[in-house]
Amino acid sequence: MRRDVPAGPNNKKVKGGTDMVFVVKNDTGYVYLLKGYRNEFYRYNTVSDQWATLPNAPSAANPRWDKGSWLVYDGGQRIYAHKARYHELWVFDVGADTWLTSPLSGMPFYSPTLNRNKKSKDGGSAAWWDSLIVALKGGNTQEFWARDMRGDSWIELDTIPSYGTTGKIKRVNAGGDIAAFGDGVFYALKGNKCRELWRYVARTGIVAPAPPMRSGVMAEPSGRSKEEVAFATNPVRTGSVGIRYVLMKPGLLRVRLFDATGSLVMQQCFAAGRSGTAVLDLSSLARGVYLARIETEKLKLVKKLVVER
Repeated sequence: MRRDVPAGPNNKKVKGGTDMVFVVKNDTGYVYLLKGYRNEFYRYNTVSDQWATLPNAPSAANPRWDKGSWLVYDGGQRIYAHKARYHELWVFDVGADTWLTSPLSGMPFYSPTLNRNKKSKDGGSAAWWDSLIVALKGGNTQEFWARDMRGDSWIELDTIPSYGTTGKIKRVNAGGDIAAFGDGVFYALKGNKCRELWRYVARTGIVAPAPPMRSGVMAEPSGRSKEEVAFATNPVRTGSVGIRYVLMKPGLLRVRLFDATGSLVMQQCFAAGRSGTAVLDLSSLARGVYLARIETEKLKLVKKLVVER
């Protein structure tokens, strides 16, 4: 048994809306805890078995961090906290132990796929991968979203199917959760008094039942691909290049660059809409010829990219 979570100024117990992330800071492991229900925020030292009180999570519209609120850690200096019901996305600076003064744009209320407004509630949860926050809205919805933290927008991904092993309609609600595993693979629980486990593979954009004894994607995309991806300029004479795309549906666009020796020199992943332009940062690359592997749900291609700057 380890030391209990602090009672706090109002002697509150741990309730719905609570979440934790693990962070290594100055070679010491810490657990950062959003206590939930209100806005108490703590840090637990795994070595000394001591809790420290940190600045409260921001109140803004309402001090209550209700069921469905979540935390994710970017592996560097930031913890992102999403407030259920109010859809505020706040940033905590791990180095300075302070909250940024203004929130980022939270998960959208409106779902273009389902054509309705829904608040994030019980079962809301998120995971981090490759500069992306991937999140379930919860609240008895199927909604599944991604936010590229290098930009300022959310993209709705493939919805979790309503029907699973129960043979009944079950959507994400109390007990729902999501976890990142490996290279762009996520496992999700619907909760909602069922045992269904689903898997999302970012390189294909498919949600499928999790396989018990095998790897790979359970379902494959069908139909002929009509997707198009191309560099806006090539050769490139600046520190970035636009990637123009047209997709069958919103999803992830992944770009990996390899040098002449075949070594991976950089990779970026974008949450993409049906069409638009993503900006690939090339500022760290030297002049030369590179091979770009570009992947979407239905498209995998290799293009030569010449950097002349």
